Amino acid sequence: MPSSIKTKTFRSIGNLLKPSHSADVPLFRLIEQLQSIQEIWRAVASPELVEHSRPTYYANGQLTISADSPVWASNIRHQQISLRRQLRESGISDIQALHVRVLPIAKSPTVAKTERDRTSLHVVRAVSASAEAIPDKELRTALLKLSKALRS
Repeated sequence: MPSSIKTKTFRSIGNLLKPSHSADVPLFRLIEQLQSIQEIWRAVASPELVEHSRPTYYANGQLTISADSPVWASNIRHQQISLRRQLRESGISDIQALHVRVLPIAKSPTVAKTERDRTSLHVVRAVSASAEAIPDKELRTALLKLSKALRS
């Protein structure tokens, strides 16, 4: 790199956005408001409801709650009057309506799949039969271990 070209140093976005500046940015105000509403939602709703729903938008007294299935959305709609009352009592005094929508909550990759798909018995038998026909002892042992693992 020629010495005449100055290299720029990059600063973390966190260093650029000081807390004193964030109060002036509408996006940060919206994020702080939604975080506050989410805390109130966790305090007001039942643990099961909290697990399957979350506040996603709030403006002009209209709170949108996203549920992870139609069943939980229906549950929220049936409790709407009491939930609005509890939300008002807990600090969201200007709430006028709850809007409910179905929006599946993304699960973390480690939690998303807890059970391995079972390998068909036909495949397990084919691997086992192939292992018996192989003269190389190490490869045969490895294939037999694989067929045992596939059975479980």
